[in-house]
Amino acid sequence: MKWLDYRLQWERTRRVLPYVAQGARVLDIACADGALFRVLDDRLSAGVGIDLDPVPSSTAKYRYIRGAFPSAMPPGEPFDVVAALAVVEHIPEAA
Repeated sequence: MKWLDYRLQWERTRRVLPYVAQGARVLDIACADGALFRVLDDRLSAGVGIDLDPVPSSTAKYRYIRGAFPSAMPPGEPFDVVAALAVVEHIPEAA
């Protein structure tokens, strides 16, 4: 990823900060490399990231699922925040 890509990713994730309470559980749709979890790490109790592309390895705090939303969404898991950053531009026009 180039410098500008990282900068844009950081700006997007930074804007989420005011909406995430301490101890929150976050579902990140189209999580890519898990950047949102890295930025919010000190606030989160847990997170689940879903992406069509290969995802990072899961950890005790963050679980990553390779698949499509909503079919890959874990059943019955509550989330305080659902994020879908930089997703709209990837949806085909026919959808």
